[in-house]
Amino acid sequence: MNKLTKFFIPVLLAILVLLPVTQADQVAAASKYEEGEYDLSFNVLKNGSSETSAAAEYLSSAKLIVKDGTNTVQMNVSNSSMLKSLTIDGVTANTVSSNEADDTRVVQFTASNLDGNLNGTMHVVVPAEVLPPNGYDEEYNVQFSFNTADIPTQSSGGEAGDEKQDEKQDEKQDEKQDEKQDESETEEDGNGVVPSEDNPKTGDTAPVLLFTIVLLASGFILIRKVAFK
Repeated sequence: MNKLTKFFIPVLLAILVLLPVTQADQVAAASKYEEGEYDLSFNVLKNGSSETSAAAEYLSSAKLIVKDGTNTVQMNVSNSSMLKSLTIDGVTANTVSSNEADDTRVVQFTASNLDGNLNGTMHVVVPAEVLPPNGYDEEYNVQFSFNTADIPTQSSGGEAGDEKQDEKQDEKQDEKQDEKQDESETEEDGNGVVPSEDNPKTGDTAPVLLFTIVLLASGFILIRKVAFK
């Protein structure tokens, strides 16, 4: 029995400790934006400057795809044959599709955070026939600035923009009025009886707690059975 106890107790304790941590990591890694596809405006800046980089002409437009908690950015490349490579925040953009006739392609990369300026590089090679006499081969250090103000977030419930902010303010005012009404209803009546309250909603952690309780009970029963054999 002592051997079984020494085995099961650390295992159960490890489950209790690691399970909430794992769930927290999954929540932290999820995208803050609502799932969907959105047009994504951006600017390509000179490194350490607010001025637009000359390399910006090779990127025409972008969109953000949010799926299963992952942010995927797709960018349309013009003069594709001249832009040899593109990295953003240390991630190399992969080619999704290309059109040799139009000299364009679509590249994509994933990013956990689109706030603030993201460091990047753009390797541009212009042949001599396009820019005589020698053309040029240059790797630009740039910064990408994405405008996500109009993209709905999880916390806003899909709302974005000034009109949505006004709606949120109205909702807060309505909630305050409802709270005041609830407080007045919970006051004691003339007979000193306090009205009954509705049962609070069960939180999202209920399945985890139930699983943990069942696991502990199973381990305890197994130890008991072995001990009394």
